[in-house]
Amino acid sequence: MRYRIVEEDEFSGEEAHIYSLIINDEEDTLLDQFIKEYQDSEDVEDILLQLMDMGKYSGCQEFLIKKGEGKLGDGVCALWAGNLRLYIIYFNRTAIIVGGGGYKNTRTWQEDKNLSKNVILLEKISASITKKMNDGCIKLHNNGVLELDEEEYETD
Repeated sequence: MRYRIVEEDEFSGEEAHIYSLIINDEEDTLLDQFIKEYQDSEDVEDILLQLMDMGKYSGCQEFLIKKGEGKLGDGVCALWAGNLRLYIIYFNRTAIIVGGGGYKNTRTWQEDKNLSKNVILLEKISASITKKMNDGCIKLHNNGVLELDEEEYETD
């Protein structure tokens, strides 16, 4: 699977850089797909306001994020409003990568096909990004800027 990391300029700001992903040959980022799918929900508006606030005013404060959604240490976390979840890869206060999500109506995300698909995708991409960072292909600067040596990457 191929992926591209793209900055979401509408949400990024002085406090944090908000990124999303384009998978294979899709036209829209995972964030755009999430917004389209849940556009009629008030909860999606709340999540988008959280992203805007993080990028422009508060940064990605840990208390705003539900940690430990993926495998131990992979940075897969969630933003939420009501039962709606938006899964992210959390780096630090200055940078996150936004994936997809959905409504959590089960005890755990593993019990829901859609949520499982979204979390597992981010786990794979997080592992790939970690490897690329260790190899020096992707650099995360202190200000949240991701420096990419390629336009597109592949997962293992």
